[in-house]
Amino acid sequence: MTNLKVKDKKLLQNARSKIEIETEKFKSWEKVVKAKAFSKEGLAATIKQDEEKEKTRKWLDSYLKDLEDVKNSHETEVEKIKKNKKSERKSGKNRMLLLVQKIEDLNFHCQKIEYFLRALENDRISSFRLNEIKEMLEYFLENSNYKEALESEYEGLETKILQRIILNSMANQGRLNSRRRGRREG
Repeated sequence: MTNLKVKDKKLLQNARSKIEIETEKFKSWEKVVKAKAFSKEGLAATIKQDEEKEKTRKWLDSYLKDLEDVKNSHETEVEKIKKNKKSERKSGKNRMLLLVQKIEDLNFHCQKIEYFLRALENDRISSFRLNEIKEMLEYFLENSNYKEALESEYEGLETKILQRIILNSMANQGRLNSRRRGRREG
């Protein structure tokens, strides 16, 4: 850092601080990975993960119920518009079209939440990843017009789930191949 040839030291300091932060993250990750499963630390970590997973599952269940409630209220309003007199129906047609679109959006989001619930139960996605989009999901429920941003978040999460599935299958295939080679040699 004291080299006279380097004029802008801020870039170096920023890079150094980023490296230190990443090093600390790696150290904490390494500690978690190297913890033995039945040690006090390993058992405590498992309990903490289970509690976090249960908390996330309950929140997703509650969120799904809230989505269903909103969808049901929209469906009820559509039915009321359909039952109105013909003259009133014409004035409510735009509202009905808007509600039908919202119902379709809510159905889409319900399907995604159900998918993420199954992925959480099967350990294909962490509760941490789902909690990252929690605020965005709640905003959607309140405003119902955050559709595009949520769809890109869903795609990102689905990609992570697929990557995990592929990595697990590749690891299993590698173990299978090494066992087969061991049998042939033996």
